Amino acid sequence: MMKALSTLLIRTLAVGCLLLVAAPAFATEIYGDYFGTTVNFLGVQETTNTPGDPEPLFEAPVHIGDQLLFFPSNFVAQSAGGGVDTTAALLEMDLQAVTGTYIEMIHLTEAGDTFLAGAGTASTGTFVGLSGVVTVLGADDPGDVGQLINFVGIFDQDTFDLTNDAGATAWLGSIDIDVAAAVPNVTLAHLQIDNFLFAASEATTSALIQKKASGALIITVPEPTSLALMGLGVLGAAVIGRRRTR
Repeated sequence: MMKALSTLLIRTLAVGCLLLVAAPAFATEIYGDYFGTTVNFLGVQETTNTPGDPEPLFEAPVHIGDQLLFFPSNFVAQSAGGGVDTTAALLEMDLQAVTGTYIEMIHLTEAGDTFLAGAGTASTGTFVGLSGVVTVLGADDPGDVGQLINFVGIFDQDTFDLTNDAGATAWLGSIDIDVAAAVPNVTLAHLQIDNFLFAASEATTSALIQKKASGALIITVPEPTSLALMGLGVLGAAVIGRRRTR
């Protein structure tokens, strides 16, 4: 019961803070286009949505074949001696299937850690959130253009408090976005990923949560063999394509 109450409290605080910072948008960093073997990443960009945080938060991606990898060094929320801190960013890009393929599945995964210390209560804690939307921009059926596919990341644990999770704790989250099940034969889609970190402390405590210097956006056609490259400490997206029958 205590764990459930502390989780609810931290999530309520986190959502409240997110609503306060969700409206303003700050500098947008544009990284441009990256052309892969089977899928292209077009108009890759990110926007920091919390004031006072380093810009950019994800930082420029590394492009390897059908992969985009992000290695954030400053994507951190931390608080000490009382108060709260939120860190949020929006990552966007178009996913364009190379001729002869479709976008069928998008797999996102990310990892990091959190550290809680001091003499306090379950009011000291952290929270991580991942959500977004896929907007269909191109498909064999023109009537499918404009369809939205919303998603929310699933974490092994997304909320931490000092009473139950003192010290260092790793976290891992992922989501499989089944594009083909929602909209068949998609050739172009816009991907938006909202990432959110939250930390709250008391007068005699400290709280920190971060993305663990990692990230990957991976696209594989037709088989998801590159998924094996994603391990702990990696934020990623894999878009699995299917070749068209001729």
